[in-house]
Amino acid sequence: MKNARRPPRPPVVRAERDFADWGIDAHWATKAAWFALLGALTLLALLPVAWMLSTALKPSAEIFASGIRLLPANPTLEHVLRLWRDFPIGHIVLNTLIVAVGITSAQLVTSVLAAYGFARFRFPLREPLFYLCLGTMFIPVQIVMVSNYLLIGEWGLLNTHAGVILPQVANGFGIFLLRQHLRVFPQALLDAARIDGATEVTVLFRVVLPMVRPVVAALAVLFFINSWNQYVWPTIVLTNPEAMTLPIWLRQFMSAEAGSSWGLLMAAASMGVLPALLLYFAAQRLVLGSLAGAGLKG
Repeated sequence: MKNARRPPRPPVVRAERDFADWGIDAHWATKAAWFALLGALTLLALLPVAWMLSTALKPSAEIFASGIRLLPANPTLEHVLRLWRDFPIGHIVLNTLIVAVGITSAQLVTSVLAAYGFARFRFPLREPLFYLCLGTMFIPVQIVMVSNYLLIGEWGLLNTHAGVILPQVANGFGIFLLRQHLRVFPQALLDAARIDGATEVTVLFRVVLPMVRPVVAALAVLFFINSWNQYVWPTIVLTNPEAMTLPIWLRQFMSAEAGSSWGLLMAAASMGVLPALLLYFAAQRLVLGSLAGAGLKG
């Protein structure tokens, strides 16, 4: 019917239009002000990182020169080359990688198993136990630090990477995030797999995990960054320089009496920050999307 008139378009709801336009009128001046504010906050957050990278590339004489200069006048890699030549930076980075990967892997396994149980099974005290796991997020690490240290000492795991990893095999935030996504997983897919004779382990690893892979990947990024940057607990457990991780190994470049080696310190800190920073930038869409989705699911 060529002459048939199209039905009138439904009116745009004011609330929906406003939500799509920052929650306020989409005037160009308002948007420009918002972008300017966010840009200023971004620059403020990145300024310490830029200063660290700049100091790592400055010659020693330029670091202690009078005046403030963000960009190095004569960039050099002398501090980076000296780190690799005179210090075991490769071994320290490897230690940090072992600890970060170990903690991340353990927390992912326990988070997936616990979240699947809380989301898809009914058992006595399910809700109280879940909220108990959630409550562990609000317990400062300093409260359990002494008891964990005594336990690790009794097991003979001081100055070992296992002593850093074992007290952190579970993470309440990971259980919460995955449970929120698994609660809305289609039940029909699970029932179809069970009818075909799949066990619960098969259902979890062959049906559920492939569907929530982006959430698991985002959680792995968050776990890895947190583990890579840990300082307090590794400082207590790892006192042997051979087993130290990068955040606590940096202390050797700081001295109240002899002065700090700022060039070496900033070069080593840059090498420690860049892997986690690049990893987050590469996966930021997964991280932000997973966190936003968790808040919208009951």
